[in-house]
Amino acid sequence: MFASTIRAVARRAYTTEAAQALTRAPAATAASSSTPATSADVDVSVISGAPGNLATQRVVKIYRPAKTAMQSGLDNTRFWKVDWNAEDRWENPLMGWASSADYMQGSFMKFRTEEEAIRFAERQGWQYEVVEPAEVKFTKKVYAKNFTFVPGKLRYIHTK
Repeated sequence: MFASTIRAVARRAYTTEAAQALTRAPAATAASSSTPATSADVDVSVISGAPGNLATQRVVKIYRPAKTAMQSGLDNTRFWKVDWNAEDRWENPLMGWASSADYMQGSFMKFRTEEEAIRFAERQGWQYEVVEPAEVKFTKKVYAKNFTFVPGKLRYIHTK
C-alpha cells in the first residue's frame, strides 16, 4: 500500500512538471501557428532531469547485441540497446583498482526497434551512432566431409 501511494504521488508530480514544461516551451510557437503543439514537437531534454553535459558531450551507441558464446539461441538479440561510450579510467593509487567517474557506465536501455531508439535519442538531444548488426552467414556442412580422403598428413590423430 505504501509503495503504491509513493508511485502515485511521484507519477502525479512528474506529470505536473512535464505538463508545465510542455506549456512553457511551445508558448512562443503556439502563438504564431494555429495548430497546437504536441509532445512530439518538444525537446524532452528540458524535462528529463539528466545532467546537461550528458546531451552535449556524450555520444550514445545504438546497436543490436550479438549472440553470446554461452548459448546457441537468439533470444537476447531481438532488441536494440542504447548504451553510452565509456569514459576514461584511472588506476586507484590505494588498491590498484580501475576507477571511473562515469555515472552512466553500467546503464543501458532496450528498445523493440532501431527507429524507436533513434527517436528517443533525438528527443533527448543526444548525439548517437548506429552500429548495424553483422549479417549471419550460414555455410552448408556435410557430415561425410569428415571422412573424405585428403592426401598428406592425417587431420585426426587418435591415441587409441
